[in-house]
Amino acid sequence: MSTLSHHPAPKGNRLSTARTGFLLVTGPLAWLAQICIGDSLLSWPCFPLDTRLEAPVPGYDGTRVIALVLLLLCAALAAASGMAAWRTLRAVMDETEDDHVHIGRGRTRFIAMWGMILGFGFTIATLVTLAGLALVPRCVG
Repeated sequence: MSTLSHHPAPKGNRLSTARTGFLLVTGPLAWLAQICIGDSLLSWPCFPLDTRLEAPVPGYDGTRVIALVLLLLCAALAAASGMAAWRTLRAVMDETEDDHVHIGRGRTRFIAMWGMILGFGFTIATLVTLAGLALVPRCVG
């Protein structure tokens, strides 16, 4: 028996399962892809066998540029999920029927708030990697 006088997420129809997945998973997956693929692109040309090389394997000099493009694409994807979550949060801010508005109260607002935190948080985490890409020498260790 339910004691609620109203549905806990009256604007739940504004947040489909696919959109929920996009909001909550895109930022972390973009960061994970950037870390895993970027590490492979940057490390293998310098360390293909048992010893580290002083210069990348010939023909693999462009992997640094590819890793940079990948980093920027993944940061943009994570930022896009954060922006989508922010727009969703603004659309469902008045979800409850009482006079008090609490940002995390209500299912759709809770999901949108965490989507925003994850999207923008992993955008920052991805861009922090840019410092390492710019400051750490390629092969000389």
